[in-house]
Amino acid sequence: MTNLPTFTVSGVPLTLMDVGDPRLTVPQVRTALRGIEQVHMRHFSDYPHMIEEIRCWRETGWPDPDVVVHNWLALHDGAAVGEFLVHTNTRRGITMFHFFAVDLEIRRAFPRGWLSHLTNAFLARGQADCAAVGRHLLGCMCEVPDDHVQKWTRQGFRHLPMEYGEPAGGRYYARPVEYIHQAAVVRTMPRASALPPAVVSGQAVRAFLLDYYGLPTDEPQVRRMLEEVDGEAIAS
Repeated sequence: MTNLPTFTVSGVPLTLMDVGDPRLTVPQVRTALRGIEQVHMRHFSDYPHMIEEIRCWRETGWPDPDVVVHNWLALHDGAAVGEFLVHTNTRRGITMFHFFAVDLEIRRAFPRGWLSHLTNAFLARGQADCAAVGRHLLGCMCEVPDDHVQKWTRQGFRHLPMEYGEPAGGRYYARPVEYIHQAAVVRTMPRASALPPAVVSGQAVRAFLLDYYGLPTDEPQVRRMLEEVDGEAIAS
């Protein structure tokens, strides 16, 4: 793929392209979506529904006007080797890391600190997304398996002391809702460091459970998780 609107991050040997970029031509979009699909199924085959979601977001945009969607395809020597699906919920001031992946054979050759460089670059995008509508970025959250927690705490994230779960099926959950255990990790931005940690964490958990997944506040497990993250029952 040539002549694409891309950007790079210092210290990371990747070229990143947002498949939602309006400057992409129709053939470029098709090629980029094929690349996203190939990478996604290599790394996240348990979430095949995301492929169609990404295609829909490209065509119609995200239904919530307060959410900015970034679907970054990572290229190395022109080949699709990674994906980074990131949302910024400007209403809550939270950047959401959904899917992060780079093929192992490429990642092995990366310089030390590459994840830190990439994380900071994406948070800078989140700050810009919020600033564009006169708001501030409070923090960032991602849902990760327990064995990935240490990787993220090294990036300044805090493991929330709660029993967190994502709904099976994601945004297409069935009733009764079943939950898949995940660890919730949150990073607070310097501007929000004076706030009580529960304020940022509460907004982050709500950004995922209520705004992204669309779960109702009266669902028992949702109510429990909100009570845990707040320390008390607080309505959204």
